[in-house]
Amino acid sequence: MPFEYSPEKYSAQWPTLYKQEAAAIFEKCSGRIIRIEHIGSTSLPGMLAKPILDILVEVTAGDLKSITSQMEKLNYTSKGEHGIAGRSYFSKSIVDSPLAYHVHCFEEENPEIEKHIAFRKYLLSHRNIFDQYLELKEAILLNTKVTRRSYQDLKNEFLRKITQEALVWNANRIKNEKPVQKVVIYALRRRNDILEVLVFDHVKFMEVSPQLPSETVETDEDIKISAKRELLEESGILPKEDISYLGSYVFYKHFNDQFQERYIFALCDDSIPEKWTHAVTGEGDDQNLEFRYYWLPVSVAKDKLQANLGDGLLFFAEDIGKLI
Repeated sequence: MPFEYSPEKYSAQWPTLYKQEAAAIFEKCSGRIIRIEHIGSTSLPGMLAKPILDILVEVTAGDLKSITSQMEKLNYTSKGEHGIAGRSYFSKSIVDSPLAYHVHCFEEENPEIEKHIAFRKYLLSHRNIFDQYLELKEAILLNTKVTRRSYQDLKNEFLRKITQEALVWNANRIKNEKPVQKVVIYALRRRNDILEVLVFDHVKFMEVSPQLPSETVETDEDIKISAKRELLEESGILPKEDISYLGSYVFYKHFNDQFQERYIFALCDDSIPEKWTHAVTGEGDDQNLEFRYYWLPVSVAKDKLQANLGDGLLFFAEDIGKLI
């Protein structure tokens, strides 16, 4: 078969290789990336696939061009849009190996992102559709005259149809999904008439965007108790002043395809230090990680905070102004 990369049986190594490459990309392009996803046939356990790991990278608005130089440092070749408007496409072959990497970079909110993610989720959730796709590939490959171009062309009608089904299914799934409850704590102060908010960085990953104390509410837990627990575990702060509940809003977090109802709390306590490092306590995923705490002007933090955590500073600006 005249393929540069011939379809083969699924390899259990592909998820591991994806994670390793995704970590390298995230480290090299940190601060610009919103999420990284494994897409394409190698992301579907059991699927016949060419040994090409397709990786989707969603970057912040305006950062698409700046990604190119960083990807070249990882030995990727830039292919431009390569037929899809708004995409930066990169490829990398591995010497003496049938394996290759294709990276598809898009700015946030590009509709192509949702197509890729919805398609993968749809096939993983619908075994009958998965089997239809697998059987189609097997049938095409029985033709000894098939070429790389005809192999793709013969799949296209199925892919278009299933992608449309997947988008409708995914939209309905998201619509009916109950949001995960999260608490977010803004510790605030004024210095020289400048409103500041307490943020933290990971000591080992200083290049990652600053964050706020925030966590999932435990089952049947009061949200205010949850906020106080989170503040103590993540920062070591046991405030002298009480925390104030400001309100909530629903946020869709693209990174893990999750709706969150964010309960916003504010704390104004002059006893909070200027800066310090804290090892996280409790039993969560962050246990024993070291966080470096410091203050940022709200005008800076609202645009820099990870996962749109600065939104609450805008939504509840009037309430915050009354507190401090």
